[in-house]
Amino acid sequence: MIRLLAGVTVTCLTLNAYAVAYWNCSSPTGPASGTWNATNATWTSANSTYAVGSPLGGPTDPDPICWTCPDTLNNNTVPQGSYAAAFSLGQAVNGMPSAYTITVDNSAGQVGTSDVLVYNGPMTLTGGPLDFINVLNNTQNSTTEGGPVFIIHAGQTAYFNLTLTNTVGPFTTVSINRDIFNNKQGTGALYLGGVNTFKGDIAVKSGLLGITVDQSIPSASSLVLLNGSDIGGASDHESDTPPIFNTGGHNQTLDQLVLAGPNALIPRTIDFQNGQGSLIFAGDSSTNAWQSTASPVFGDSNPGPLTLVITNYQLGTTHLRFGTSSSGLTPAQLAQINFADYTNAPGQIDTAGNVTPIVPQPVLAITRSVTINWNAIPGTHYQVQYATTVNGVYNNLAVVVATSTIGSYTDVTTGSNERFYKVIQK
Repeated sequence: MIRLLAGVTVTCLTLNAYAVAYWNCSSPTGPASGTWNATNATWTSANSTYAVGSPLGGPTDPDPICWTCPDTLNNNTVPQGSYAAAFSLGQAVNGMPSAYTITVDNSAGQVGTSDVLVYNGPMTLTGGPLDFINVLNNTQNSTTEGGPVFIIHAGQTAYFNLTLTNTVGPFTTVSINRDIFNNKQGTGALYLGGVNTFKGDIAVKSGLLGITVDQSIPSASSLVLLNGSDIGGASDHESDTPPIFNTGGHNQTLDQLVLAGPNALIPRTIDFQNGQGSLIFAGDSSTNAWQSTASPVFGDSNPGPLTLVITNYQLGTTHLRFGTSSSGLTPAQLAQINFADYTNAPGQIDTAGNVTPIVPQPVLAITRSVTINWNAIPGTHYQVQYATTVNGVYNNLAVVVATSTIGSYTDVTTGSNERFYKVIQK
């Protein structure tokens, strides 16, 4: 295993050590921001001694390579299409891990990659488009899941504010039989800020995936909420990592919502953030069982139905819809929904497919008033009584002192029972 110093911690490098290139600006003390294109020498090979726990960290490699240049340390392998792009080798002393921006520049040819790994952030990808042209983890067996990954490590945040496309096409994941564009792994947060054109579903295995613009994810894609990072090397594997999809209050239409992965005790969460916006699953999500499935790495320690937690949902301002009819979700799926802001109420679906929490209707007291009048002697006391039947027991209600030749009393009651009244001169 190769290790590098990142900040004040030691970070385990991931994946095959010969399939990773690390962002490394050309100046040893320069900022982490820079331009990612075909020709800029801004990368350090995983085979370089500068990727093996360099005490300086940061952009210290005196002989970095470009993204389309042969890596002489690895049989002249060209990073583009063969390496994952990892950010970065930085330490605070060299300007990282303070916020930095990487601009994808296609002026010298389309920039293509496989996986993107973020060790230090906050990091922003801009420019683009960025094309995913290969799947490095294309083997699925008892020790790893297969598929492309975005790994955002613990405590880190990444913003991909550019268009993502994938000429390689989606990868069919055997464990859940879905065609996946990419899998969000790592417990850090990834926010998509571009209007993307990739093909395939997007899966969240760990941590948070959010959107910062309307319709960031193609409408033909489904959202897959799983549990546990199980793609890559052993140092990438993390079990029981609750997945969260955050709408940011934006409007997003998707195909289906799929809940799968191991351990039914781990919630799958959709967060509306500010109670605004709409999330529409236009496809038929009712065909998905929302049951746990085994991971090739972790198995399934607690099989059973999975819970979908909805947070920051507000009646009247948040729109959640499945399909276009009351059959958009099954009764079982509706019962598996917990609206956290409504005491974990289950869901209900109307004839248009709109899903809302089942909120108990308040019990309203029926209030009525009855005014009774009688002939009276001014200054005389009168006892007003009532009973619920004509021949029933009469109960004292009030003593009224007449102020004129007409006595009067108004009885304000709750409930719907009849009342009969008597007035007795005292």
